[in-house]
Amino acid sequence: MDLQLLALIVLAILCVLQWRHSASRMQEMERKIAELAEVKDDLQRLLAKQGQQTAPAPASQTAAPQPVQEEDAPKEEPVPTHAVAAHQSVVPVGQRQPAVVAARPMATVPAEPTAPQADVSDISPEVVAVIMAAVAAYGYSPAAIRSIKAKKRQNAHWIMAGRLAGMR
Repeated sequence: MDLQLLALIVLAILCVLQWRHSASRMQEMERKIAELAEVKDDLQRLLAKQGQQTAPAPASQTAAPQPVQEEDAPKEEPVPTHAVAAHQSVVPVGQRQPAVVAARPMATVPAEPTAPQADVSDISPEVVAVIMAAVAAYGYSPAAIRSIKAKKRQNAHWIMAGRLAGMR
């Protein structure tokens, strides 16, 4: 009976500790949310001030702009007014950011002729058949064995198969 009572007391203490921990985490998160709301308000006020400062000048003071052909002028996307939207522009996977493309166009690398690769199939068909039989005996698919190419990273597989077949 004493052991059960002790277990219940420990369980109650653990529950209280967990409750206090989660309550303090919630208060911390609420403080962070309030701070972020203040920063958001400050940014909105700053953007409003910037919008007022860059009000259009009277037409009499500005010179008439010369017409520019559409083909010569690069098309610019509108600048997002929200500070977060500027950092979250959507670009498809595999494509470069428009600002990067404008600053640094993609360079082309001239193709160099590559040396022909040597044929590495100098293993006799009998050896391959023995290796395939040994590996197939261990339960591997013969079709998967045929697709093994003799490469540096796969040489260990051929050596292991040869050892299994008793060909050291």
